[in-house]
Amino acid sequence: MTDIKLNPGAYTMEQLAERLKNAGAGWLEGTGDGFRGEDVPSTDDTETGLGTSANREDATSRLVIRSTSGSPVSIMDMNEARYAEEIGLSTALRADENMGMEKIVLPTAPCVDPNIAAMVRVQKTCGMTYDIRLMRKDILNPDETVDRVKVMEQIAKQANDQAGYEFLRVVIPVNADGQKLTNSASLVAVTGEPFEVVDLPFLDPVWSGSYTPGVAAQMGIHGGVTSNLGVTDTNGTGTTGIKDNTPMGDTGTGTIRFESLGHSVEIDVTKDDTVKSIMDRLRSQAGDWLYVNYFDAEMGNSANQAGGYPIIAIAAKDGSAVNVIDVTGSVAREKLLLSTGIQGTAQPSWSAMQGSQPPQTFSITVAGYTHTIDLKAMRDFDGSGTLDAADLVETINARMQDDDVKAELNKDGFLVLWSTRGYMIEVEATELGTGADITAQFLGNGTASSTSYRGGYDLESASRTAPGIYTQNVVTRGGANLTKQSFFGVLDDISAAVRAENRDGLADKLLPMIDKFMDGLLKVLSTNGALQARYEANAARMKLNEINMTEVHDKLIGADIGTLTALTSELTMAQAIYEASLGVISYIVQPTLLDFLR
Repeated sequence: MTDIKLNPGAYTMEQLAERLKNAGAGWLEGTGDGFRGEDVPSTDDTETGLGTSANREDATSRLVIRSTSGSPVSIMDMNEARYAEEIGLSTALRADENMGMEKIVLPTAPCVDPNIAAMVRVQKTCGMTYDIRLMRKDILNPDETVDRVKVMEQIAKQANDQAGYEFLRVVIPVNADGQKLTNSASLVAVTGEPFEVVDLPFLDPVWSGSYTPGVAAQMGIHGGVTSNLGVTDTNGTGTTGIKDNTPMGDTGTGTIRFESLGHSVEIDVTKDDTVKSIMDRLRSQAGDWLYVNYFDAEMGNSANQAGGYPIIAIAAKDGSAVNVIDVTGSVAREKLLLSTGIQGTAQPSWSAMQGSQPPQTFSITVAGYTHTIDLKAMRDFDGSGTLDAADLVETINARMQDDDVKAELNKDGFLVLWSTRGYMIEVEATELGTGADITAQFLGNGTASSTSYRGGYDLESASRTAPGIYTQNVVTRGGANLTKQSFFGVLDDISAAVRAENRDGLADKLLPMIDKFMDGLLKVLSTNGALQARYEANAARMKLNEINMTEVHDKLIGADIGTLTALTSELTMAQAIYEASLGVISYIVQPTLLDFLR
């Protein structure tokens, strides 16, 4: 482990890479890659698009960090500052008093059993899930509030027990004096795998279809997008204090689109709908691809029967980004405070912009990188004969390739931009002409507009801002899995990708992995064939050698039965002759003692 002290905004990519490399000397490498260096013009800077202007976009660079051994690298903020989150390097899920709600409570209602565990789920992007039971005795403080550190420790402990190895680890940040921060903890995957934490419904079947204990949502660690309806969104015109059963009213009608990778559902909202009825309808119509979690501390049982101020948390079960867009009306943006995009408030009129000095550029900043679009180089995509808002949408999508940022005109004719990957984006019109106010036409909100931060921010703050480059809670990959994935694991990934209609993932990653496994299988089969042929040849040779050695052995030390019989007879005859000869001699020659005395 290496601690690095940094000053935000004081380093270029190359300088930051050098600092990381020096701090982790011997085991950590950092490289700042640039597609072209500073102050070095690109090859097309002298070109003029369609004969209008030069390419103004700055050089793109990236920071690459890896360990020399190839093991996963985890990066997290270790004090009150959030520099790693700001530049998108953090691989940890953090909870502290500046995130979520100041006081986290378990919901209460007359018919709710206090002994029932609050359930959360840890889910890897590969689809593996671990359900965590949070018992009151394990997570509550003496004042009946939830302890963030205890929750994180229970999540890590139970997930590791179910996984059979150390998958998650809890790290406690420290202050400037090196002392551990109270009520603050980070959850990091030791294996480098990305994961998310979501709330699960109550185990009590009476409440399981409507409310959740909301521990993850209140802590600010819930995956996806989160919204507290007790505050006002200062980046929009959201109203304050929409309770559990408060009707939307005449200004709360419209259609909201909820979408993630390969999935989409539109929910119609009437003036009589409540927040709860909208979420219940979403849960019913979305099916099994969304986590739709609805938390109300009073469970709809306050004195005025309107419940409390609910917290909404929505996440995709496949781990992809969730986007919430107003198709008509402004319910998601102004009422539910869930809109993940930038939505204009006026229908763009291109003819109003054709003044003597029309605007020059339209810039989109996504995840820290600014992409400049030359408005004077726009084309008439739809063949209408004039440049209009639809042509602007096509220009933006052609420039961004529908990847990091996507644009559309909703059914009200308003311009809407959002990030399909869940990044925070900012849009700004620069070098404005005197013919019209492009910001009023396209953005409807000042000279620049940006998405609100919807993951881990202070749920009781009206600013809806927080460090980070994502509009929702995510845990980025810190390295490869320490365990090799089997072919059955690849099949599981393919199944998940097919369900999510992830065509790019299938074509770019999974199909090549299948080819790799097939190559490996063919290699193993050919190796086994060669080994089997060698075994059979050796077995035949050993059998022949056995025959030959047996013959040689018989010739060397073996005996013929006939020969043995003849030799035995000859020996017997010789013995009989010898004994007869001795008998004859003893009979003929009979010396006595007297003979010797003579």
